[in-house]
Amino acid sequence: MILRQIICLAGCAGDWTNTALPSGSFSGPTAFGLWDDLYIYSGTSESVYYGATGTYPNRNMVFEFYMAHYSSSTRYFHFQIVFNEASPNIVTYKYYQVADGGASATVGVQSSGSGSSITYSVDSVTIPYGSSTTNTPTLTLTFNTNTGTYSSPPEIIEEKQIDTVYIGQSVTFVCSISKDIPIQEIYWLREDQSKLNSNDKYEISENEDNDLIKYKLLIKNILLSDRGSYICRGLNQYGSSQTIFQLKVNHLKHFFIQRLFFYGSIIIGLFISVFFIILIFIYHYKQIRNKRIRKKSSTTDETISSLAKQQDFIQHDYHQDNNSIIHQYLNDQQFIDNHTNDVLDSCQHDLFYLKNNQKRYSTVV
Repeated sequence: MILRQIICLAGCAGDWTNTALPSGSFSGPTAFGLWDDLYIYSGTSESVYYGATGTYPNRNMVFEFYMAHYSSSTRYFHFQIVFNEASPNIVTYKYYQVADGGASATVGVQSSGSGSSITYSVDSVTIPYGSSTTNTPTLTLTFNTNTGTYSSPPEIIEEKQIDTVYIGQSVTFVCSISKDIPIQEIYWLREDQSKLNSNDKYEISENEDNDLIKYKLLIKNILLSDRGSYICRGLNQYGSSQTIFQLKVNHLKHFFIQRLFFYGSIIIGLFISVFFIILIFIYHYKQIRNKRIRKKSSTTDETISSLAKQQDFIQHDYHQDNNSIIHQYLNDQQFIDNHTNDVLDSCQHDLFYLKNNQKRYSTVV
């Protein structure tokens, strides 16, 4: 069965989608405790209960809702809508557990579909989540339809909801309350509802910070017995509100294992980084060496080419000089041969002449 968690005193329409107030889907006075689509699952103790408390003329009519979200059977909602016999213009909402904090709900009251209305929230997380073990309201809202206003207990803003520490360490929980909301008392509790005071184990302090008053609980020298819930609760004339902090305590061996894993991961990471740096260095060194080798090879090739060209020039000059010398030698040899022939011819002529003269001389004698 899907319900909308409202109490309407006149016409109620089957509108499943919540809107801002006033809503024309409800024609008369309506109390919107948590206008959302919640579900009563079969086989559970979930239901809507009602009953009267007190005695005449100060009786209260209480409607109490135990339900779950329509999309999840493990998201629970527990709250009350209370009407007071002596103050018919007053309606009070008390919230014990709201799984989504009111993220998809409308909370408020209206006189009619187009008349006056009072809105606390629409689709916003404004209600403490609470838990299944919460037995005091985490938020109480009091709507006054005569004045058109609502009053609420101090809204507590938690700064750290869950903390995990190791044996021997300390932890500080901080809850803050706006200065604009009157407050009568604020105190810290353990999950067994025992009130905490400052001593050797706990140190409770408060200080102002801008528009907030910060209430701090310092737990010293953590032991395994300190794990569990710690409650910061505030009171004023409109009721009380609270927030719950969870403290988880681990053994020192877990601390050392985590530290070993942490520092081991760092060392392995550094080793891998150094390894890759060395690989990069070797790669660049090889690149530079190969570049130098290629440069030297290129220089050697250029030198060899230059020497080859010089050798070609030398051989060419040598051949030219040699050919010139040979040519000159041949010319000189030709000249010598020519002159030799001339000399021989002259000698033969002279010899012939001498022989003729000798004969002539012999004849004369």
